[in-house]
Order: sequence, then C-alpha cells, then structure tokens
Amino acid sequence: MENTFVKINVGGKMYCTTLSTLAQSPVLANIVDGRMNTTRDNKGYPFIDRDGDAFAPILNWLLTRSIGKMLDNNAYDSLVLESEFYCLTELTELLHNRSNLYSWIGAVCDNSTYFVNIAQL
Repeated sequence: MENTFVKINVGGKMYCTTLSTLAQSPVLANIVDGRMNTTRDNKGYPFIDRDGDAFAPILNWLLTRSIGKMLDNNAYDSLVLESEFYCLTELTELLHNRSNLYSWIGAVCDNSTYFVNIAQL
C-alpha cells in the first residue's frame, strides 16, 4: 500500500501522493478506495469540491505532522475548517488549542500574518 501512487483533484488542483498518506484521513481513505461515492474529473480522478490551495497544508500535515508556513488569518481559519472536513482530529485539536496563542502572535505582527509551527508529536 505504501508505494501505491494516487492522484486526486481538489478544487481543480491535482495532487499526487501515496495511498498510505491519504489513508491517514478517514474521509480521504474512503474517497480513494471507493467506499465514498464521489465525483470524478474528466480524467477519472476523484474530485473533491474543496479549496485546492487549502489542501496543500493538509497534505503537508499528513506527510510531516507539521505546518511550517506563514499563514494569514484567513488561511489559518481555512486550515481549521479543512482539518475538520478531512476528520484530522489531531490537527484540529492542536489548531483549536493554540488559537489563543496565534491570535496573540497575530496581534504582535500587526494582526496580519503569523507563523504556525506545530512540532512533530
């Protein structure tokens, strides 16, 4: 299973990763193995009608268990919503538990951009 490559279309953006990476999310696992009925794009790849750009940090989390990227307030809020959608409980809890810290850091940085770095567990 580890070396099985999978392509998915998220909001019009193509992502290629391994089945074992996507299997960490119950939602993604069900989509790629066919247990969840989903639309397919014109090339036959599973299509997920979500923000394609917001999926990149989700995939990064699945691969590394960290997010090391500058996020503005909207991107942070989007990451919380996407982590909830993909049933990534660990990430969702970390984001909710640290939201006060990030709000404070955002205020220090003119409330526009702050750094999110969730250490590996």
